[in-house]
Amino acid sequence: MSESVIDIFREEAREHLSALEKGFLDLETASAAARRSLIDSLFRHAHSLKGDAKAVGLLPLKEAAQILEDLLDALRAAPDETNPERINQGLSQLDQVRAAFETWQHAGRVEPSVPTPNVDVPRNATGEPGSVSPRTSDEQPRVRGLTPSGSP
Repeated sequence: MSESVIDIFREEAREHLSALEKGFLDLETASAAARRSLIDSLFRHAHSLKGDAKAVGLLPLKEAAQILEDLLDALRAAPDETNPERINQGLSQLDQVRAAFETWQHAGRVEPSVPTPNVDVPRNATGEPGSVSPRTSDEQPRVRGLTPSGSP
C-alpha cells in the first residue's frame, strides 16, 4: 500500500478518534432533543473509521471499531435510553479503538494481543442492535468470556 494512502488514513483516523471522543463527552450533557443527531454523528465516525481500517488491512482496528459501531447503533435505536453507563461503555470501547490505532502508529502494525473486549451490545428480539430493558444499578456490566471474581 502506498505511503500516501497510509498518510491519508492516519490523518482521517485521528480526526475520527477526536470527533468520537468529543461527541461522547458532549453526549453526557446533551439535551434529549440533541441526542439523536449527536448519536448519528458518532455512528458515522465509527462506521467511517471501521471501513477505512478495513481498507488498509488493519483488521483488529476494524473489529474494535465494529464493536463501537454496534454500541452506537443500539443507542441510535433507543436514544432516550442514553445514560452514563452506556456512555462509559462507548468511551471504554473508544479506548480500545484508540489503543489499536496507537499500537499500529508506534509498531507499524496492530498486534493480535491488543485487547478488544466483546462488550454485550443491547439487542432487540430480532438480534439487531437496539433497545433492551436498562440494567438495575446493582447489576455489573457483562463482557462475554469474562466473569466477575467470585462468580462461577
